This record gives sequence, structure tokens and C-alpha cells, in this order.
Amino acid sequence: MPDEEYLTLLGEAVYVFNSNVSFFVENLMHAGAPDWYGLTDMMTGQLKDEGKKWLVNEEDVRILELLCDLGNERNRIIHSFPVTHGGRQELRTKVKAKDAERPNYQYQIDRELLCSFIDRNQELNDELYKCRDRNTANA
Repeated sequence: MPDEEYLTLLGEAVYVFNSNVSFFVENLMHAGAPDWYGLTDMMTGQLKDEGKKWLVNEEDVRILELLCDLGNERNRIIHSFPVTHGGRQELRTKVKAKDAERPNYQYQIDRELLCSFIDRNQELNDELYKCRDRNTANA
């Protein structure tokens, strides 16, 4: 098993992303989206499309970019596989080839990647609070 610090970072990464997705749905509801149940069943890409309908302020573009980027990275974390690297158990993930010029490749889900993911989720969270404040101020 990976060490406790790695497992804690992994759990925190999953938690903060899931929390932000819920907060994103809350923002869509404040903006007028009608169906919480439908929104919570959507995958991140679908939520981004829904966000384009409801979050129309120029300031909200960063939210949609972060949500999409973090959703893709979250998928790489969740759909990873365990390996022994440097004598330690960690996760590794793969990216499928897009074409002949961009072949399949793998990379380590190390502590640095998890910390970066958590930090960028904090940026998303900060932007979501600003969005909520804008939407509730206009209500």
C-alpha cells in the first residue's frame, strides 16, 4: 500500500473535486438552472455545456476552463493503476493516442501532481464563490 501521506493527498484530491462539482451545480441553480437531479447526474463535460447556458458573465469563463481541465485530470486519477516506483507504491495513468504524432503515453500520479490538482481546485473554489456572490447580488 502507498504511505499514509500519499493516500491522504489522493483522498483530498477526490474530495475537493467532488465538492467543487457540487458547488458548480449550486451556482447553476442560483443562475436559474431548473433540475438539480439532472445536473448532479451529468459528467463534467456535460456540466460545462450546461454552464455555458447559465453562467454568462465574462468572469465565469475561467470557471468553465478550470472545471473542464480538472475534470479531465480527475479522470486520469480515478482511472489509474498501481505501480511500484522508486520503492514506493503509487498510481500511474495512461493517455490514449490521439494520432500517429501523439502516441500513447503514461505518467506518474505523484505527490506533486496531487498537490497541484488540489491547488487548482482551490482556485476553482475561489472563482465559484465570486460567481455565487455575483448571482445572488443580481437576484
